Amino acid sequence: MPSCANSKFQNDLVRGEWGWDGFIVSDCGAIGDVESPHHFTNGHDETVAATLKGGCDLECDSYYKQYLPSALNASKISEADIDKAISRVLTHFIALGELDGPDDVVYQGYGPELVDTTEHRRLSLSVAEQAMTLLKNEGGLLPLKKTAKVAFVGPQANFSQEMLSNYEG
Repeated sequence: MPSCANSKFQNDLVRGEWGWDGFIVSDCGAIGDVESPHHFTNGHDETVAATLKGGCDLECDSYYKQYLPSALNASKISEADIDKAISRVLTHFIALGELDGPDDVVYQGYGPELVDTTEHRRLSLSVAEQAMTLLKNEGGLLPLKKTAKVAFVGPQANFSQEMLSNYEG
């Protein structure tokens, strides 16, 4: 079952048993993936219903924007379903000052010049290097000698973009 449609986890366990009162956001493209390629649902209306009722309040994409009205018109979801998701999101946006504007919330004015700096890139590299973990160095294989040749084999050997994911930025 795709995570963003998993009501048992998101609603029953996280919100119910654990008492968490936040909002849940999908990964980018995840709502559409529920329909295809996962084939968990059949059609846009059913996908919106499964994910919205499954506890996914906000999505990182435009699937809800595009198909939520149709799901509502087809009675797959109700206005109460939408209100529940919106109220969870807005409660936290208001608490964080997100609706107050850049004059009152200084970080709303942050741009790449404050975030993507040489200092931040150095820190990111240092953290990545320190976070690497060698699980097993069988036969003293590592560290590789500078003259070593490495072959990448298998179905994703040439999938350099996919191996980076879409988080490499």
